[in-house]
Amino acid sequence: MSGREKAKYYYDEYPLLAARKKILYVKNSIADIGAAVIKHPLFDLISLIVIVVNTGALALDDPMVDSGGLLDLLDSYFLYFYTIEMTLKIAGMGFYFNRGAYLRDMWNILDFFIVVTSLIGQFLTSGSSSTSYVSVFRTFRVLRPLRTVSSIKALKIILSALGSSVPPLGNTLLLLLFFFLVFGIAGLQLFSGVLKRRCFDPSTGMPILDNSGNPLMCGGANSCPTGAECGKTLANPADDTWSFDNIFYSMIAVLMTVSMEGWSDIMKALERNFSYFAIIYSLLVVILGAYVIMNLVLAVITNE
Repeated sequence: MSGREKAKYYYDEYPLLAARKKILYVKNSIADIGAAVIKHPLFDLISLIVIVVNTGALALDDPMVDSGGLLDLLDSYFLYFYTIEMTLKIAGMGFYFNRGAYLRDMWNILDFFIVVTSLIGQFLTSGSSSTSYVSVFRTFRVLRPLRTVSSIKALKIILSALGSSVPPLGNTLLLLLFFFLVFGIAGLQLFSGVLKRRCFDPSTGMPILDNSGNPLMCGGANSCPTGAECGKTLANPADDTWSFDNIFYSMIAVLMTVSMEGWSDIMKALERNFSYFAIIYSLLVVILGAYVIMNLVLAVITNE
């Protein structure tokens, strides 16, 4: 039985029954129309297309280029569409108090937050509010691509699986943090200040350059040319990003090695400035971190 039929046959013994039945009939009619619209297959398809186009418009937004107000106009139209979509869903599903209501779903709460903050930003833009407040609310526009989650069921399932895997991941992430801490401390004890060693001319104090034009590293596998000395400078390699001089930089270096992005360059720098034994340290970090612990994290997620 539809909502309109329920309103038509509704009866109680309280006053103003006829007026209340008319109000209930109008309310249920709006709810039936909203439910019929949001359940139509084209509704989700059109919503998804608008979200994709809106995402493209946000990607094209360049503050250095004058678009003639076209992107702002499109942004307003997108906001109007999102507001109508949200209104239809609230009308068809109910707002909060009934079962299966709009705000009973986590992804709809995200949609509601995005639309409301966008409406506030639109209101502030049209008024005489401070530019800083407008910028804050306009920043929330970057969340709009997340609305695809509520339109694609497969994406919902994947993200829900990731969310459900968070509690079992606790012990695994603790093990990962312990791994970073142990090898960070080991790197701090072994290599603190090592990467600052460079060859220099003792008569002028100028660094000796290698074939690439960089200061020649020394202290381990590398030896300085005849007449040059090996000493410490103030900077570490790669603009001071490769460092084991404190526990935080040391853990960052371990993270870079586990990510396997440029880890061989760090290993070669340690080899040149420390000794060939630095290879053992780097290989242990890669094997235990990148291949064992990180795959253990993935196994927990997959199992959930």
